[in-house]
Amino acid sequence: MVSKTHLLLGASAAAIGLSEAFAPSPMALGHSRASSLAQAASGVSQRSGDRAGVVCGATMSQRRSFVAGNWKMNPNTIDEAKALATAVIAEAKNAPGQVALFVPHVFLDEVAKLAKGSNVEIGAQNMYTETKGAFTGAVGASMVRSVGATHMLVGHSERRAIFGASEELINGQVLKALQDGLKPLLCIGETKSEYENGLNTKICAVQLAKGLEGVTKAQMREVTIAYEPVWAIGTGLVCDAKIAQEVHASVRAFIAELYDQETANGVRIQYGGSVTPESVDELMSMPDIDGCLVGGASLEAAKFKRIINYETGGAGGQGSSPFGGRPGGFREMVWKSMVK
Repeated sequence: MVSKTHLLLGASAAAIGLSEAFAPSPMALGHSRASSLAQAASGVSQRSGDRAGVVCGATMSQRRSFVAGNWKMNPNTIDEAKALATAVIAEAKNAPGQVALFVPHVFLDEVAKLAKGSNVEIGAQNMYTETKGAFTGAVGASMVRSVGATHMLVGHSERRAIFGASEELINGQVLKALQDGLKPLLCIGETKSEYENGLNTKICAVQLAKGLEGVTKAQMREVTIAYEPVWAIGTGLVCDAKIAQEVHASVRAFIAELYDQETANGVRIQYGGSVTPESVDELMSMPDIDGCLVGGASLEAAKFKRIINYETGGAGGQGSSPFGGRPGGFREMVWKSMVK
């Protein structure tokens, strides 16, 4: 097993280089610059890519699927929240896997009471790394746990991009959630520019190495990873299932290098990014996609019902894009959104 410290050092170096590559500048950096940075990052991801196809096949069926709805800053009132939660709880009675709802803090208590004894678990969308103190506007892990939450969303792209959550803060949230008895769902993923430059697996490796620093092998049993390509969140665009599978497989391989193969085989990896009733079946047919993190569709009980009751007897990843099975750039993504 490769030293976790060695991988983290490589990931840190890659993160510095990648941030330079996509920082604003008077001149376009060009593909050659991005390519050289990708090579610099290859120390934390190349081996993962080499092993991506053989990592988890033997134990995929042993991982319980996990579909979670992220309500974000929705709905507007407690009455609307209770009505939506009640409908989702009813629709989840016969769901084949684990189901959770990540709801705004102000709705946690009432929604958790409604979900008690049901197949739906409850999570919070954010927390601070301290237990209590002079941190105006912050919420602690023990606080949300005391009102019924069992999961914690960490590192969502909107927290990173809009609120400036750093890798250090995200890592602290993962560790504090585990310390206080919550199950962290760690989000990772690349922007459109990073995707276009072929850096998706490198970005995920960097974010994993930093986000999981200090997390033990035993604690990894409580951690779920969500791969959310940033360009697909809220845009209506869905990453091709084959491409998502490649990234998921590389993530699993990298976890094997951070820890070991047993740990990697057991970790569940969700896909997140404009998941819909029309896209869920193909996504869930992929061997390394263990569930979905659902945004907008989780706000409509009928759509979320179809997603949590996914079917895997469909296309099995056979895409019909004229661009083929490999990444074809942003034009390919737009084409896929138009033919749905």
